[in-house]
Amino acid sequence: MTSQHETLTELVASALANGLTYRAFHDRAVDPASGYRPSMATLHKVSEGRSIRVTPELVSAIAAGLRVAPLRAQRAASFQYAGLPATAVGGGEVLREPDAPLVPLEPERALIQDWDEKEADQRNHQAG
Repeated sequence: MTSQHETLTELVASALANGLTYRAFHDRAVDPASGYRPSMATLHKVSEGRSIRVTPELVSAIAAGLRVAPLRAQRAASFQYAGLPATAVGGGEVLREPDAPLVPLEPERALIQDWDEKEADQRNHQAG
């Protein structure tokens, strides 16, 4: 399990420390849905922790370039550029302000429980 407070800069640094080159990163960094490819300069800015214009296509391209799950890159971008850490809630995640209390209201709690039960039923149906 990865840290919920991981940044895109840390993801890139880790990949580079494990042998990924900037060239290979750039070559693989393509958003599969749109075909968007960030410039080498943008990827360098991310690696240095500098400000960039964050878009869903950019985050998806970075995930592809690093060969990490898109959700992991989204979490990292959310934390690095918006300061919102991910918090696990009822089998899912929410983004929230740091140190903000997480107090689900009863309707939300019932909805989450319903989702969890439906997912468990689907897993059981697929397995059996």
